[in-house]
Amino acid sequence: MTPCYIIRDMDAGSILRKLRLKNGLTLQEVVDMARGQIDKTTLSRVERNERGVSLKTAFLLSQVYGEDFETLARRILQLQGVKSAKK
Repeated sequence: MTPCYIIRDMDAGSILRKLRLKNGLTLQEVVDMARGQIDKTTLSRVERNERGVSLKTAFLLSQVYGEDFETLARRILQLQGVKSAKK
């Protein structure tokens, strides 16, 4: 099944890299904490904005980094110029 990319060719990778570094983690430590559900090469490519990030990967990374998924998704979507709907 083809992953659903929430963002491509934007700077989401820098957000994810900053979160990883803020938590003092290496790429391998993130892979280990995600129990191998994320490939090290894929994560590296996402962080360098060479690959889009899927919802699954964004969700797993939010758990590893201790970030609220909704907050992380909002930050990424703001890069695309998506504004929140009014309640």
